[in-house]
Amino acid sequence: MKHRRISIKSIVISLFVLVTLITSSIAIGLQYYHSKEMAREQARAKYQMMAESVSDAVTDVGDDAITAVKYLSHLGAILNTPSKDVIRKVFTSILKDNPTFYSVFYATENNYAYIIINLDSMSDVRRKNNALKQDRWLIIERSADSDGMTQYDSFYDANFNLRKKNKT
Repeated sequence: MKHRRISIKSIVISLFVLVTLITSSIAIGLQYYHSKEMAREQARAKYQMMAESVSDAVTDVGDDAITAVKYLSHLGAILNTPSKDVIRKVFTSILKDNPTFYSVFYATENNYAYIIINLDSMSDVRRKNNALKQDRWLIIERSADSDGMTQYDSFYDANFNLRKKNKT
């Protein structure tokens, strides 16, 4: 075998390439690791925010339900001899205080129903019930007898002035 000599130039170039490969590999590895950790942290933060938002929404609905039950507890005394004015005042108070509620109704065993709808609760409610812009409340009274079902739809403004009453 012949002695082969390696020139200094080849050694320097080889070491330079080797050091460059090692340095770039470490840099790419660190960047990958930190990017992955940052993405995980952002995902964790977003999930935490979503969980808090859902928790707040559930708490709000629970609070609304508690408020509604408190209002409805006042109806206990009137159930035997219901007064439409008292029921209307209690129900409209519930609907004003709980914008997530669309309507509230009272029904009896003898096929009578008294429904109050908040026309300002959602954008489609007014359109679906053919209400005008000045209408705030829709009161539906349904009763059934031997002649069949009778329904009256009454549209009221914010001050409970009757605007229109339909029989359907």
